[in-house]
Amino acid sequence: MKKQFLLILAFVTLLHSAIAADNTNGRIVVYFATKVNIVAKPYEIMANDSLVARIRNNSFAEYTCKPGSYNIRITNAPTANTSINVVAGKSYFVQIMTMPGFWKPQPIFMQVDSISGNNIIKNYGVEKLDKDFSPFPRAARRFSVSVISGAGFTDKPIVYLNNGDEATISAGGGVGIGLKYGYEINRFFDLSFEYNYHYSMLMPNVKNANVSFSNSSIAITPSLIIPYADGDVTRFRLGAGIDKYFGENLNLKTSQLAGGLDHKFNYTSNIGTHINFVYETNLTKTWSMNLELIYHNINFDFKPSVPGEQVDPNFNKMDGSGIDLNIGVSYHF
Repeated sequence: MKKQFLLILAFVTLLHSAIAADNTNGRIVVYFATKVNIVAKPYEIMANDSLVARIRNNSFAEYTCKPGSYNIRITNAPTANTSINVVAGKSYFVQIMTMPGFWKPQPIFMQVDSISGNNIIKNYGVEKLDKDFSPFPRAARRFSVSVISGAGFTDKPIVYLNNGDEATISAGGGVGIGLKYGYEINRFFDLSFEYNYHYSMLMPNVKNANVSFSNSSIAITPSLIIPYADGDVTRFRLGAGIDKYFGENLNLKTSQLAGGLDHKFNYTSNIGTHINFVYETNLTKTWSMNLELIYHNINFDFKPSVPGEQVDPNFNKMDGSGIDLNIGVSYHF
C-alpha cells in the first residue's frame, strides 16, 4: 500500500512539474499548408539567430521558447520576416504563403490565431516534422507512362525524289510510348523495368508511299540516385542497362511508285545496351513528372520469313542506335 501511494505521489509530482514547465514557456508553430509541391528545398526558419526548423511542403514544426521577443524569418528570404512577443503559456501560429517570383515563388509570413492555425493543419493534413526535420518517407514503388521522341544515328534512303533529294528512314529514331515499373532500393539506388514501343516513318513524307520501321523492347536499368537538396522533391538518376528487342520489322507500301512494292521484312537482334539520365520532380506526394535522356545502342539483322526471301543489300542491317527524349508522369505507391 505504501509503495502504491509513493508511485501515485511521484506521478502527480512529475505531472505537476510538466504542466508548470509548459506554463512557463511559449510555443511558436510554423507551418506550410499546400496540396502540391511548391518548393524543392526546405525553408530554413530562424528565431533570432537560431535555426529552429526546416519546413517542407505541407509540414509544420513547433518551437518551444522562453517568454520574450523573437524575430522569425526564413534564411535568404527578406519577404518572410515577422516579430512575435511570446507570453508564457500561449501558442503563436505563423503560416508560410508564397507569391510569384521571377525564378521561384517568394515566401511570406502571415500570423494567424491558434484556432485558424489548428484547423488549417488538420484540414490540409499537414505533417509534423521530427526533431531533426528529416524528409518524410517517400513511396518506394512507382509506375510511369511516357511519350518518346527520338533521333537515330543512321538514315537509310528509301525513295529518290524528282528534285534529287532522298526520303529516308531511321531505325533508331521516331516516336513511341513507354511503360515503366521502378523501385527505390534506398535513397541512393534504384532499379527499373520497362517496356517501350518505337515507330519511325519516312522523312520527308512522300505521296502514295508509306514506309515504317517498328520494334518493341523490354529493359532493365539499375541507377544511381543523385538528390537535389535532400531529394525530398527533386532528384536525378544516372543509369545503364540492357534491352531485349522483339517484333522488329520494316513495312514497305510503295507499290504505287515506279519500281516499288508492298512487303514486310522481319529483323532480329542481339541484346542492346543503353545509358540514361533522368530528372524527376514530385508534383504531389504521389505524382511526379520526369524527363529522360537516353542513348541506346543496337543493330538489327534481316531475318528471312520464308526460304529464299531477300532484301536490298543496303537493308541487310539496320542501325537502331540513337538518342531519345522521354517525357512522362509517375504514380508513387
